[in-house]
Amino acid sequence: MWDAADLSALIDPDLPGYALGTKADLSQIGGLFRAPYAESFGLVSGNDPVFTCLLATAPANGAGITINSIAYTVTGHKPDQRGMVVIDLEKQ
Repeated sequence: MWDAADLSALIDPDLPGYALGTKADLSQIGGLFRAPYAESFGLVSGNDPVFTCLLATAPANGAGITINSIAYTVTGHKPDQRGMVVIDLEKQ
């Protein structure tokens, strides 16, 4: 069973991609930020940013979060069974 110590090791400031996200209430949460390049049918391309964080601290769908000075809106959640969640983001 995963506990808080296990989860905190997965969101470590020394990991590549670590970032602090600032929620609308100005609280900060640590997580792993990724903005991989994606292409669809060779016609539409761009970044599909995601933020992986603890489920307990994740912002709700439709909420705003600022990461690396860029404002995003949360468009989806993909929780796992261990207390983590991957949040889909859309640039505001």
